[in-house]
Amino acid sequence: MTHHSAFGLAPTDLDIVIVDESKPMQALLRSMLAHLRPRRLRIFDHPQGALDAMLHEPPNLILTDWMRRPVTGAQFMRMIRDRHMQPLSFVPVIVITANATRAVVESAMRRGAHMVLVKPVAPSLLHERIVHVTEDARRFEVTIDGAAFEIEGVRAMLAAQQARSDALNTARRFHEKAQRPGGVEADAPRPADPTDQPIRLGPKVLARLRDLEPAPPRNRRAARVDGFAKVRPG
Repeated sequence: MTHHSAFGLAPTDLDIVIVDESKPMQALLRSMLAHLRPRRLRIFDHPQGALDAMLHEPPNLILTDWMRRPVTGAQFMRMIRDRHMQPLSFVPVIVITANATRAVVESAMRRGAHMVLVKPVAPSLLHERIVHVTEDARRFEVTIDGAAFEIEGVRAMLAAQQARSDALNTARRFHEKAQRPGGVEADAPRPADPTDQPIRLGPKVLARLRDLEPAPPRNRRAARVDGFAKVRPG
């Protein structure tokens, strides 16, 4: 397994690439990153131009929007993390998007993004997250199909989050049913209780039970006398 290409570097040693088609966002990111004084800062409007440049000179960090066209964010991440794209495959990626839905975040993380930030992002948060990436010791490992690289532990983390989400959804559905008239029991028939069923006995069993019935008790006085007579010395 391999560390990402920004691991252990100071912010001033970073070669950073920005991919965002919005000119105002490009200017804003350039202004925020100026305080970090990175070694190099390159800005591209589209993924294709960024890929052509990065294949010649791989950066240490990529900041990218989650594009929709002509190349989607998922396609861009898939190209970067392809195992044939080494050493570009090991460059950490921070996705900065205004559309940070759960589906987008999971898709970005599953395809190898180190983190997802929501626009508009504060300069202090961006600086903090970049420093965090340089200290992130997670390594890259080959995916199950062997076609790409992924960040170790991300697949297990996403699976755990999905299991928790499924459990919460099940609990919510149960709670909703419980609030209906009749409660949860109204949605499904109650299973039969075997102890509620009558027991049918055959004639032989009934006869045997009658034989085991205790005899009616004798007169208490007679019982005491008989008992005393048996233990009295002769």
